[in-house]
Amino acid sequence: MTTQNPITRKKDLGQAGNGGRFGALAHSEPPASASLTRPNVTVIPFAGQGRLYNTGTSKMSPWPGNLPAPEVGIVYSDAGTLETYVTVGEDLVPFWGDPENFGGITCGARLDPEEYPDFEALSEADREAVIAYGRDAHENATLAVDTLTSALISNPDVHKAIVAHATAKPEAGPTPYASRSVARAERIIALYDQGNESGTYLRDILADLRHYADAQGVDFHASLDGGAGYYAGELEDDAAGNYV
Repeated sequence: MTTQNPITRKKDLGQAGNGGRFGALAHSEPPASASLTRPNVTVIPFAGQGRLYNTGTSKMSPWPGNLPAPEVGIVYSDAGTLETYVTVGEDLVPFWGDPENFGGITCGARLDPEEYPDFEALSEADREAVIAYGRDAHENATLAVDTLTSALISNPDVHKAIVAHATAKPEAGPTPYASRSVARAERIIALYDQGNESGTYLRDILADLRHYADAQGVDFHASLDGGAGYYAGELEDDAAGNYV
């Protein structure tokens, strides 16, 4: 397997704002279709945090101690495969999964050695150590991406938006204020999920918000009064169907 648009040097991956390091590869747009009625942009209603757990199966081989610490980045190729890049000098050494060899990971520098002069200048021992490091980094990155992707599409709002976009259905209408507020609160509560009973979440959140108000010089009680007014108004709007 070879990459669609091989990137071998740091300068090849430059994008505004990232100092010529890592960025997304260019993707060609699909051809227009007269029967396609999906909107040009579908807004995915998601905000929150994903969680990555150390399952005990992750590993990282050591980086050669005589080499500068590497930079590591991930991108998607035009072929839609996740690639991990590890810097060796000015080389960006790529690693990707081999679909014909389940669990196998290919090092691009082994396929086209002339394209990676800094990598090839290493001793054989250092090259093997770099490859072991890159393969482990790619395996761990793939697991992390799969975990976050699974969590993202399991979110009900995200799931509905993806299906609506994929099937060219119109976007859902406005959501009542109470439903939106509960959804936002659930994302906040997820940050406080330590196995406590649900009644303790509000206490912890309010305590943190009060500390935050103190730090920002905001009148906490005035904010509570204002929030009570918003709450009452939104209940009235929901009852009347006046939400946008």
